[in-house]
Amino acid sequence: MARVGPYRVIRALGRGGEGAVLLAFDPRLQRHVALKHHRLPAARLARRRALQEARRCAAIDHARVPRVYDLLATGRELLLVLQYVPGCDLETVLQRRRLSPATALSLAADVAAALAAAHRQGIVHGDLKAGNVLIGEDGRALLTDFGVAVAVAEKPAAVSAAAWTPEHLRGEGLNARSDLFALGRLLYRLLSGFDPFAGEGAEARILRGEFPPLGPPLPAALTDLVSALLAADPSARPATAGVVRRQLRALARELGVPGHSVARELADAFQRSELAEPPRLPAALGAASRRRARREAVGRWLQRPAVRVASVVVASVLIGGLGWRLAEGPPCIALAPPRVSIEPGTTLEAGISRDWLQAEFATALRAHGALELTGEQVPGGRWLLTGEGRQLHCRPQAQLHLSLECRRTLCLLGLNGAAGHEALFPDAGIGHWQAAVQRLAARSWPME
Repeated sequence: MARVGPYRVIRALGRGGEGAVLLAFDPRLQRHVALKHHRLPAARLARRRALQEARRCAAIDHARVPRVYDLLATGRELLLVLQYVPGCDLETVLQRRRLSPATALSLAADVAAALAAAHRQGIVHGDLKAGNVLIGEDGRALLTDFGVAVAVAEKPAAVSAAAWTPEHLRGEGLNARSDLFALGRLLYRLLSGFDPFAGEGAEARILRGEFPPLGPPLPAALTDLVSALLAADPSARPATAGVVRRQLRALARELGVPGHSVARELADAFQRSELAEPPRLPAALGAASRRRARREAVGRWLQRPAVRVASVVVASVLIGGLGWRLAEGPPCIALAPPRVSIEPGTTLEAGISRDWLQAEFATALRAHGALELTGEQVPGGRWLLTGEGRQLHCRPQAQLHLSLECRRTLCLLGLNGAAGHEALFPDAGIGHWQAAVQRLAARSWPME
């Protein structure tokens, strides 16, 4: 039986455009997991960005999204260790049978809940289609495959034709409402049995928002919701995935039929086909997992009391012998005032201001071991630091500033204007703003 790190590979669950998906067993926690292999970009900067996005996606903690347990990376290879979801994917079901409106609404509401969780993290799925929706043994839907997910306002590297939106076709950055268009396509297919933009001229019809209308016996409120989701203009679509989820749940209650019980039968009837033999994974991943195991063993050895005491003694000697080198001063940073742009009419949570952002960011950086600069720059490019009753000099390792751009429905909080923004609603509570600032500080320090 093949092994990757601590995981024992059992068989293949399938293959996608990015790589294999494997079923494996974790003997430490006595549970099955899914291993998904990705090829990282060749460019170093793009590879680093892809890893950053993988970590952002791993931060999504919601029952309707398979959890990320672990991440193994080496060179151009990335292996995500995911929650294993027995059952089937929605594409398999739709190719073989027509769903009832109640089942369609129940599954779509689950997908909307998953999107809402991702959007709260500032993540746009960007490739929402039936093949990326799993139906678990309990009949609930889970949204998977965040492989091309991007931060708000960014463009995906690739996307399936079944998930095209007007923003994809216009080459624009995606936002939460781009995912809502894709959700509208999926909901239309769940209700009618076919894609509203299938056939020739799909791109032009997507850009114009033209599709065959859904009619009776479906409730008018449901057809109106589908039409709003499929609007070519993003501003004409519903405001958030959470709003759509509430509408779908209300419509499902009106129909009065429990959709999840039917979906549970679907999961049993259409268990995904699983290949008998797993494909070979790149040798680099096996080598990386062995290196990781050795590092973990060394870490356990270093935790022994005798070793820890010896480490303290050695460190004291080294610090005393090399004290002259500390004249350079501690690591430090230079903080510039935040750059703020707020659309008129936007109401922010009370207390959120340029000064608050500056103070909160400085506090978060101190928690990560950075020191805030005070005073003026002195000759030699050094800055004067005042702290702990003494004056030191240091050369800043980074020049940092926050940027805040707010529209009436969404705020983007960034660091030095770079990619990887945090998305917040203007009226989000002070705790959400503090958490966003702390995440940006964690990504900025220590600087590489």
